[in-house]
Amino acid sequence: MDNKALFEMEIHRKHGKKLIIQPHDASFHVVDKENDSISIERLNKEIGENEAIGSVFSIVWLLENTTRGTSNLTNPLLRYRLKFKYKVFEKDDVDGCLKEISFDRGYQLVSEFNFAIPTVEYEICAQLLSELPQTVVCRSLNNCEMVLSIRSIINKVETIIVGVDGDKSLWHIPTQLKQLTIKESGLGQITFTVVPQCVGFLPYPNITLYIFDKEHGNPEKIKEAIEPHSSVIGKQICIFSRTKGKQIHVLGQQISGANDNVSHNSSRHLKDENHSSSRSSLRDSAKQKLQKFFDK
Repeated sequence: MDNKALFEMEIHRKHGKKLIIQPHDASFHVVDKENDSISIERLNKEIGENEAIGSVFSIVWLLENTTRGTSNLTNPLLRYRLKFKYKVFEKDDVDGCLKEISFDRGYQLVSEFNFAIPTVEYEICAQLLSELPQTVVCRSLNNCEMVLSIRSIINKVETIIVGVDGDKSLWHIPTQLKQLTIKESGLGQITFTVVPQCVGFLPYPNITLYIFDKEHGNPEKIKEAIEPHSSVIGKQICIFSRTKGKQIHVLGQQISGANDNVSHNSSRHLKDENHSSSRSSLRDSAKQKLQKFFDK
């Protein structure tokens, strides 16, 4: 969770009127040969020599710190070298074949730069609950509560900014930014109201954490909502989200018949009394499930 990263090189395969670039090979490694703490593996076993002219494709490497023992250590800043080899071909206008230019044996692009593998600082687990009493399913165009349980990897007490956003055609999120203070235990929990806009299996809204920039504002003087105080939004924090890539099943709106309306009118007073306790029970149940999930 906290010692791996993907490095991606995006290639735009350009070409001239007759000359065409043909990718040949690519390598990525640490310049300091004595430092063997970083393991690098290219996931693209074959370079896209057959990619269409004018296309865009990527070469991806998996980086792993093999010596990192504890999660409260940061990954070292190292110097890396990227080398991309390619050839230039000439297109025959008669038969359309590619012919290698005889006087040129190949080219290479070499670039060196420093960076450190990002260190995960927070782990996040999310659960969606309906605001309707005695139900845990989400229905389209009805408010749902997105409960976020956040755990600090290094148990650091600080105030952070939590952001939730999504495709507007799928989710309506009235308040997208809130501040949260992480406790001494390293845990924090916050709730966002989200409204699904359609029926089906929808991806969870995106979750982002930011540092609270105290030079531009005092957390104690700013209310929970952050939108009017955008200057306090600091650097983005690296996180691990357990719900990343997962989906939530959203049902259609519930249609009640005449009998249901009569029953609803006769028991509305009782439901109003139990509405608050039902929501509290659902929240408590969600918190317990999320806590057990983190304790695994």
